[in-house]
Amino acid sequence: EYNRVPRFDFLDSYIRQNSMPGGTQRNLDSYSNKMKGLTQENQSVLADPQTSGGLLVCVDAGSENEFETLARTTLKMNLTPLGRLVPASDVLIEVR
Repeated sequence: EYNRVPRFDFLDSYIRQNSMPGGTQRNLDSYSNKMKGLTQENQSVLADPQTSGGLLVCVDAGSENEFETLARTTLKMNLTPLGRLVPASDVLIEVR
């Protein structure tokens, strides 16, 4: 879910100026053809290689609350659920 992805407020301005790390284009070259439902700008946001320590974790839906509690209390992490895994199809990544 694209609107749930954390972003800096100034990011859109940099993208409009085409001021992005070289790794962004390399990431897009690698997998943009496997994405569906995104504008070019949206793709650029998701392909940015500068995560500043970002972490993507997949957790079984039945363990979601337990994992979020563990992350918040033990690991001192604030998490943002972004989406869900679905059975494989023609499109590898679909963002809504």
